[in-house]
Amino acid sequence: MGNGQSTADMDSKEAKFIQNAIDTHQVVIFSKTYCPHCKTVKQIFAQLNVTPNVVELDLVDNGTKMQDILHHMTGARTVPRVFITGKSIGGASETKTFLKTGQLQEMLKISSNKAKTINQK
Repeated sequence: MGNGQSTADMDSKEAKFIQNAIDTHQVVIFSKTYCPHCKTVKQIFAQLNVTPNVVELDLVDNGTKMQDILHHMTGARTVPRVFITGKSIGGASETKTFLKTGQLQEMLKISSNKAKTINQK
């Protein structure tokens, strides 16, 4: 018999770490250092002069558990997982599509304005 906990323990320190990263940074990328799709997404933000908070799941303690939690939160276990202003926008495919349509730039502008408003309070 199991202990009743799912693999994605949303009250765990890992879940709190993830939520804190999402809540306190304009852009967060959950990534792996060797992942080509992750590198592409990081390059997209670099081209837009945006410095995301990058969490390399292959370099942190309990990265696999964090990936399980992200799966629970977003419905996808693959990396990268990209968040802008606290919202999951998807992975590499979605980020590239949003870039091509101009939606990514719009999200970042809105996100930047929201961050300024929060900082002024």
